[in-house]
Amino acid sequence: MLTLVICSMGVFLGIIGWSMLSSSNGVMAAGSFVNPHSGNAATTDTCAACHRTHDGQASDIVKTTAPQQTLCMSCHDGTGANSNVQAEFSGATANNATTGLYYQHPTMDASSLNHTSGQTDEFAGVRNRHAECTDCHNPHQLNLTLAAAPSPTGWSASGDQLGTAGVTNAATPAWINPLSQEYQLCLKCHSRYTVLKDDSGITDPRYKSFDKAAELDGTGSFHPITQQGKNQTAVLQANLQNGRLWHFSTTDTVRCVNCHGNKLLVNYSATMALNSPAKDARLAPHGSTNRSILIANYNDVVGTQMSSWNENNFALCFLCHDPGVFDRTSNNTNFNRHQLHAGELRFVCAECHYRVHSTTSAYYSQNVGFDRLINFAPDVTGSGGAQPLWSLTNRTCTLTCHGENHSGFSYSGAGGGSTPTPTPTGTRTPTPTATPTPVPIAFRAAAASNNGSGGTTITMTRPTGVQNGDVLIMAVTVHVANGASINTPSGWTRLGSRLTTSDSTLQQAIYWRIASSEPQSYNVTFSVNPLRASGVIAAVSGASGAQPTSSEYRGQANSSSLTVSTPGLGTWTAVDGIDLFFGGMAYGGNTPAPPSSYTQPSNGFSSSGSGSGGTETEVAYKALTSVATVGALTETWSGTAAVNIGHHVFVSR
Repeated sequence: MLTLVICSMGVFLGIIGWSMLSSSNGVMAAGSFVNPHSGNAATTDTCAACHRTHDGQASDIVKTTAPQQTLCMSCHDGTGANSNVQAEFSGATANNATTGLYYQHPTMDASSLNHTSGQTDEFAGVRNRHAECTDCHNPHQLNLTLAAAPSPTGWSASGDQLGTAGVTNAATPAWINPLSQEYQLCLKCHSRYTVLKDDSGITDPRYKSFDKAAELDGTGSFHPITQQGKNQTAVLQANLQNGRLWHFSTTDTVRCVNCHGNKLLVNYSATMALNSPAKDARLAPHGSTNRSILIANYNDVVGTQMSSWNENNFALCFLCHDPGVFDRTSNNTNFNRHQLHAGELRFVCAECHYRVHSTTSAYYSQNVGFDRLINFAPDVTGSGGAQPLWSLTNRTCTLTCHGENHSGFSYSGAGGGSTPTPTPTGTRTPTPTATPTPVPIAFRAAAASNNGSGGTTITMTRPTGVQNGDVLIMAVTVHVANGASINTPSGWTRLGSRLTTSDSTLQQAIYWRIASSEPQSYNVTFSVNPLRASGVIAAVSGASGAQPTSSEYRGQANSSSLTVSTPGLGTWTAVDGIDLFFGGMAYGGNTPAPPSSYTQPSNGFSSSGSGSGGTETEVAYKALTSVATVGALTETWSGTAAVNIGHHVFVSR
C-alpha cells in the first residue's frame, strides 16, 4: 500500500504520481506520470483522489459538491493534471441560448444537474439537454491513447473516450456501450436519437439544430466523418495536400474535432507549422471564442461583402484546404472562380456552401443532395421566384446573388482537373492535309451606344465588319438604384460584373459571344427603371471562336476619382492576344484617356446624360504577343471625379 501524501488541495499526490514544484506558487507538475483514472483494483487507494467514503459531498460519494465539473477541475485547472481543461472553458465566450449561439459545452449551468451517469442512457427520445464531464469521459477507464489513423468508416475512439457510451449512425440510431468510433459520442446528443434543442425562438437559420446522423448518412454531399467522401478527383487530392495545418487525402475520413475543437491549440497564420497540433491530437471541444466551438475562425455572415480579402476570415476551411485558389497562386480547384467570388468580389464561402456538414440539411429543398457541398444561403434567390439551382453536369447556375442575375450562367471552361484522353475511333491512316496558316489575331472594331436620358433598355449596336467566328465582348455601364441588376441579353454569356461598394450607384457588366450571322443590334434590359446606361461592344478577329474564361477576366470597382483602375491578369507565355480595357464612370461629360500604350478605337466611347446622373463607357485595346505580362492598369479621365469601374478582358486563341 502506498503512503498517502495529502496537500492543501486534498489531492493524494503520492497515489497519483505527481510531485510539487519548488516554486512558491505551489503549482504541480507532472513527474513520472501515473494515470489516476486507472488501477482501480480492490486494494488500491487511488479511489480517494475523487471519492470520500464517510463524507462524500455529492452523488457517487465524490469529495466536492455538484456540479460534477467542480470535482474534475480540482485537478484539471492547471494546478494538478497536466492538461488545463479549466482554461478552455474560462477562455470561451458565454453561451446565448436565446440566439442559439453556443461557444462551450454547458458543464456548469443548471442543466448539468440533470446528469446521473455516463453509463446510463439519459437521452433516448427525450429532451434532456446537458453535458457533464462523464457524458463524454469514463473516468475509471480513460487513458492517453490518441485516436487511431483514419479508416474508411471514421476515426476510432481515443483513450479519452475509452469505456464511454455513444450512438451508432445506423438507419435507426442505437445506444452502444462502449462506443468504437469517435463520432458516435457526438451523435448521443446531436442526432435524432434524442430530442434536439428547441429552435422555435431562433430567427437566424445559421443557428438551427440538425440531425447529424442524417447529415452524415451518405446522402448528397458531406464532409467525410462516417465514410469516405464522394469527390475523389485528383484536383481535390492536390487541394488537400496544401492545407495550412493538416494534409488529408480524398480517401481519408476526418474527425468532428478537426472543426469543433480546442482553439487554444491552433494559432492560425499563413506560416503556421504543419501538423502542429497533429490531426490525431487531443483536440477536445470543451470551449472556444468561436461560435459552435469551432477550432478556428469562420466568417459565415451572408448577404454582405467583406471590406477586403483576408484568408483569416476562413481559417477553419484553410486548415485542410488550399488557400492559394483564392489569390491565384494555385490551380487546385475544380471551380476556378473561387478567386473571383471571394478574392475579388469579397463574398463569403457560405453564400454557396451554406450548411457544410451535408447538403441533406440545405436551406432550399431543391439544393438537398447537391454535389460538392453546394447549397445556397437564404439571400441567394432563384429566377422568377424559384429556388436557386446549380448543375455539376452542365456547369451552370440559375440564381440571383448580390443583385447579379446568373440565369443559366455557364461555367464551361472552369476546372483545373485533367483533360480526358480522347478514345481512338479507328485505325485507318488519314490522308495528310496541309496545315493552314492561322489568321493573325487582331482588334476588328468597336461600337458604343447609350440610352439617352434613361429607360428600361439600352440597344447595343453591332460593330461594323463583324465576321462569323469573331469574339464579341460587351460592356454595359448603368447608373443604378440600389438593388438593380443588369439582365443578361439573349445569346450572350456573362463573364462578371462589378458594383461600386461605397454607394452602390454604378454597375458594369461584361458579356461575350461568338459571332454567327449577327443581328444589327442587341437589347439589354434592367430590373429597375428608368436607368441611364451606356456601353460598348468590341470585336476581335482571328481568335478562332475561343471562349473567354475567368482567368482572362478581372474587374475592380473604385471610389470617387478620375482614375479608373483594374487588377492585373498575370503573365501569359507564347500566347498572342488582344487585351481589352473597359472603363465606366458615374458621370456624364467626362473625357477618357486610355492607359499607356493602349489605343482607343473609333466609336469606342459613349456617354448617357450629363453630370452626376449620367454614365460613360469606353474601351481601349493593346495587342500582346509571345511572352507578355498583363499587369494592373490605370487610366486618367478629365472632368469631374466620380465612382468608377474598370475591367480587363484578354482575348486569345
